[in-house]
Amino acid sequence: MTNDPAMQSAASRNSTGTSSKDREPPTPVGAQFKMVFLSVLLLDLILILGTVAMSILIKQPTPMVEDAIANCRTLATTGFGAICGLIGGKAVT
Repeated sequence: MTNDPAMQSAASRNSTGTSSKDREPPTPVGAQFKMVFLSVLLLDLILILGTVAMSILIKQPTPMVEDAIANCRTLATTGFGAICGLIGGKAVT
């Protein structure tokens, strides 16, 4: 160890240039956030699988099936936006 204050200061800084004293502790992720996040993720995966399954398995889709595929795709896109919003909202707080 050196007694030079400049060296000690540089050694206490991390890769972003801030010292460990300046950093805020990470925001804890609560049970409610986890439940909502996992629910949206699960519904999104179900909708994506439903869209793919209907697209592959139905050879001659009727207009009603095409509407169902389009609705699943729209809801999956909305779910992805909700996931991004949840992560972004958590990152801000």
